[in-house]
Amino acid sequence: MVYRVGMINGCPNLAEVYLRRRCQVGNFGVISLVDLVPNLTTLDLTGCIRIADEALKAIGNARSLQVLILRGCWLITNTGLALLASGSLSRTLRELDIAECNRITDDGLLHLREMCCLEELNLANCGLDVTNTGGVAIAAIQTLKRLSFSWLINISDATLIALAQNCPNLVYIGLRGCESITRVMAFVPLQIIGLWNHLCWLLVTSLAGRICKRWCSDAGP
Repeated sequence: MVYRVGMINGCPNLAEVYLRRRCQVGNFGVISLVDLVPNLTTLDLTGCIRIADEALKAIGNARSLQVLILRGCWLITNTGLALLASGSLSRTLRELDIAECNRITDDGLLHLREMCCLEELNLANCGLDVTNTGGVAIAAIQTLKRLSFSWLINISDATLIALAQNCPNLVYIGLRGCESITRVMAFVPLQIIGLWNHLCWLLVTSLAGRICKRWCSDAGP
């Protein structure tokens, strides 16, 4: 996709850009966009299948970006996550969606611990190479409020325990399709630390545990 430089330069207050499912958007276009829009706060590249690690290097140097949606950008790898976490973006990003990026592994998730103000993270459908090693690493991000591990079948009880111990601000966790999580562990770690006082919604739907909204309401503080 070719950006009209004059048009972008004529919008000095441009802050949000949504390019969902624009299959012609590639690395060069995103690099140019980030360079030309210094006040960019939201960038949605959902389904832009030509986006790869090269674009993430430029995005990682953005100074104002708070929301980054990369859902379905399947060319992204661990290298791209390292580039995001090593730049100025790590000090501003509050929401990151990398669902369906199935080239990501535990090694890539380790880098996300450098994101000091991350509040929302979506890792749904990131594949078999995301396990408890990555889940426990994510639990080190104590600023997290909303988190999705949905359809990550190698995430199990160890990750829930780590989240319960380290993430007091968590108000939502998506575990749909997490077959390795047991029914008991879907509830016990939360009860141990009284995390229900912070929960507004807990979604647990898997073969081992069903939606527990009613349970949380009945349990009370």
